[in-house]
Amino acid sequence: MSPASQQWLAGLAGAGFAAARRADLSAALAVVDPDAALPDDPVEQVTTLVRALTRDEASPAQFGLGRQLLWCGPDGGSGLACSCDPSTGRPGVTGSYLAGASGAQLLTAGGEDLAGLIDTQPWGPQLQDAVRTAEAALDWPVSVEFVVEHGRAHIIRSTRAALHGAALLHTVATRYEHGRLTPAQAVSLVEPLDVAKARTASVRPRGLPVAARGLGVSPGIATGTVVFSAAAAVTAKANGEQPVLVLTESRPEDLPGLLAATAIVTERGGQTSHAAVVARGLGLPAVAALVDGVLDGDAKGLRTTRGDTLQAGDRVTVDGSAGLIHRGGHARRPAGRQTAAELPGWLDEALSALPAQTGLTVRVNADTGADAAAGRALGATGVGLCRLEHMFLGERHQMLQRVLMARPGPDMTEDLATVHALLRADITDVLGAMDGLPVTIRLLDPPAPRVPPRRDRTRPDRGGDRRAGRQGPARCHAPPARAQPHAGRARCADGCPAAHADGRTDPGTGGSHPRVAPRGP
Repeated sequence: MSPASQQWLAGLAGAGFAAARRADLSAALAVVDPDAALPDDPVEQVTTLVRALTRDEASPAQFGLGRQLLWCGPDGGSGLACSCDPSTGRPGVTGSYLAGASGAQLLTAGGEDLAGLIDTQPWGPQLQDAVRTAEAALDWPVSVEFVVEHGRAHIIRSTRAALHGAALLHTVATRYEHGRLTPAQAVSLVEPLDVAKARTASVRPRGLPVAARGLGVSPGIATGTVVFSAAAAVTAKANGEQPVLVLTESRPEDLPGLLAATAIVTERGGQTSHAAVVARGLGLPAVAALVDGVLDGDAKGLRTTRGDTLQAGDRVTVDGSAGLIHRGGHARRPAGRQTAAELPGWLDEALSALPAQTGLTVRVNADTGADAAAGRALGATGVGLCRLEHMFLGERHQMLQRVLMARPGPDMTEDLATVHALLRADITDVLGAMDGLPVTIRLLDPPAPRVPPRRDRTRPDRGGDRRAGRQGPARCHAPPARAQPHAGRARCADGCPAAHADGRTDPGTGGSHPRVAPRGP
């Protein structure tokens, strides 16, 4: 190592590390040639060590000279093999191979399916033996990089294969059931997301061009036709289609469309966005935060950075695990809402074999009796949050709107009685599922942007403030509606904070409402 190289390495990793590496090189040279001195020039260092290691008197037991192929000619190629199917975990050599190319070209251009070549090529049996040997040494499925030269396979590197979902669960289960993993080891290898992925579709689309990429926020794969509104999704579902709902971002009022969709795509959002949370709850594939796609202003198409556009009615395949939207795809059975999650038998057994942990308990978020029962079956010690507003999603949403917007009278009384009966039944189901365990219920406090229907609040002022002799911000003159239990601020019949005609506002309700036309004469 030259002084310049040693100084660079010292600045990067520390003076002690640089000095230790130079000492290693000097020691290696001293073993084969005690009288030789390590040169300062890096090129001379390499040539000196190579000459020393290739001498007849050099001890092969201590040092050896290896050769690693990085390029090959037309009679060779590069490949990447795995000792199992990366989607399912089943044993068998899989991977890809590209003739006359380097490893970098294989990664960028792809190659032929290795499963169809390994039994027909002269280097196939040699590669199979090398893969089996590497897996036995690591006691885990392996990923093997190799090159072929003159009909022989040369192994460049063997590493543990990175497995997820069903492949990981199959691998861990096989080793646990054969006694090669303890319960603690088996549980430590599995993440909750792997269990969720294993319960969804895992067959990757092959040969389908990628239209857009984003963040996979809900696992699974589904194929359907593109729609750009919740209403269009509901209509498509009613016509027997499988709609893929594409939105800039979802809102609670889009729930009917989300329920009708077979997959969800949002231009914005993330793992905790509204669309992501709803999709995971429904068991639907979802992709958010698109990195190379944008909806046009009228939501008539999804433009990509490649210059093409996805139009309404186009067929796409959504991979919620990889975060990809593919063009085309074959008809698939639409993903349905997940039922109560069931752990694989071996994993449940391994968890039961672990010693009981104290000091940490888990409660489930549940808005229905079925969700509460599923959480308790998986070990929840109660309900951490039961949200009453979630009990009014879907078809019940309009009922809640009528109650909050109604004037006092027989209709309001009837609607309140219906709401009372529904809430009583739903809460009873949740409490019954928990059977004495604690349940935390968030009382109804509907935020204004979510519950009242959207309305045009930019209408021109028809009257203004006549007392001031000028056009000014109008106040709502509708009589205040009776405040509902747990409904938060008092509101007028139009849903805005209660305000009196003389300009006074009820405490905590805010002031005037600009741009809302007066209702009185």
